[in-house]
Amino acid sequence: MNKTQSIFREIERNSTKKLNILTAKTHESLESNLCRTGNNFYAFCYEGAKPWQTKFRSVPSNYTILNGNDFYQLLPHVPIDLVLSQTKFGQWQILSQVAKHLGVPLINLEHTGS
Repeated sequence: MNKTQSIFREIERNSTKKLNILTAKTHESLESNLCRTGNNFYAFCYEGAKPWQTKFRSVPSNYTILNGNDFYQLLPHVPIDLVLSQTKFGQWQILSQVAKHLGVPLINLEHTGS
């Protein structure tokens, strides 16, 4: 069984458990839609990332933007279940290292080139 199948099997087995998902801030509309799953999202803001544009979407209540040292302060207190990369150019390189360090699955959702 590959890692993706294993992830989905675990989700189906315990669908009432909210996942803690680490990602990088990318697109307000897609990330707002992802938040509709009810899971908790933590968005790492890497150097050069654009800020959340509230004129497009308000920040969902289950979406936390991690600025500066917030990322390092979060890790001891929130068990991350998986890491979500949204582009192979830039995010994948950073987030694959984070996923490896945390020992959690890494999923890439390729929907943008920026």
